[in-house]
Amino acid sequence: MLVELKVGRRDRIVDVPRVARADNRDLDRRVGESPRDRKPADRCAELQMRETPEGVHDAQVSAIELTFEHVPRFRARLSANYLIGAASVIYALSSVLIVVVPNPVLAVIVLLPAGAAWIAVLSDINAELQLFLPAWVRARGLSVYLMVLFGAQGVGALVWGAIAEPFGVRGAFLIAAAAMVAGLATMRFWPFLDTAGMERRTMAYWPEPHLAFDAKLDSGPVVVRSTYTIASEKEQSFLEAMAHLRQSRLRTGATQWGLFRDGEVAHRFVELYVVPSWDEHLRQHRYRITGTDHEFEERADMLSDPPPEVSHLIAVDDLP
Repeated sequence: MLVELKVGRRDRIVDVPRVARADNRDLDRRVGESPRDRKPADRCAELQMRETPEGVHDAQVSAIELTFEHVPRFRARLSANYLIGAASVIYALSSVLIVVVPNPVLAVIVLLPAGAAWIAVLSDINAELQLFLPAWVRARGLSVYLMVLFGAQGVGALVWGAIAEPFGVRGAFLIAAAAMVAGLATMRFWPFLDTAGMERRTMAYWPEPHLAFDAKLDSGPVVVRSTYTIASEKEQSFLEAMAHLRQSRLRTGATQWGLFRDGEVAHRFVELYVVPSWDEHLRQHRYRITGTDHEFEERADMLSDPPPEVSHLIAVDDLP
């Protein structure tokens, strides 16, 4: 039986019984299946059929399919920083080897770990983002990530082409590998956050504010003031807790944040943060606070004796 396979940009007739040890009935069944439905041995046989230079890309795709099922095991054992760092090194090394090895078959073998590293990075970053971003901002966060990802690929293609013009293909690959290793060093300063212990589900635990007048939803800006009374021996712990609380306020809608010490009253601290409108602050109350945000706020509140007092200052829009 002869099966027509599209390899690269050419169509090639392959004698399947010569390469794949299967009868015609079993082969017909496998041709109609998706790659993930096939057994690893069947997919390996398919790789053997793609042994020309034009089939390097297809071989890489099949290699990624073979290794994709093992990525979750590595993610369970390694942190995001170690996994992405290791994948970057593997991909950089593969970029060097792909222009050094002269044999197309060896090039296909080099692409196996490169494809696995590529999939590991993409799947890990996607998983980290979906675990970290709360539901109310998840779609927007992922859209920004995808815009940056594909935009960087477009810009990178132009830069890579400009580099290849004077240095050639070999030089372009070597420079790309060096740039990837250099970029890996930035993880020391901007590592991925560990989201394992974070509760990112939203919860409405703030009490509804009770105002002396009916505020319009578009009234604003709104200044939220929280007053804490902190004993001297608890000040350092309080300041550490407020550093986390600052990030929480800014994540959930605040545009400005500040912590002040009262000049006339001892041990009194005043937290002020600005929200664009009353409607925006109500969204903080009802939809945006996560379990982790709640933990940050509880740490600060427990250090205040008496408990903190909260008030809302709404801008006056109808001045004469």
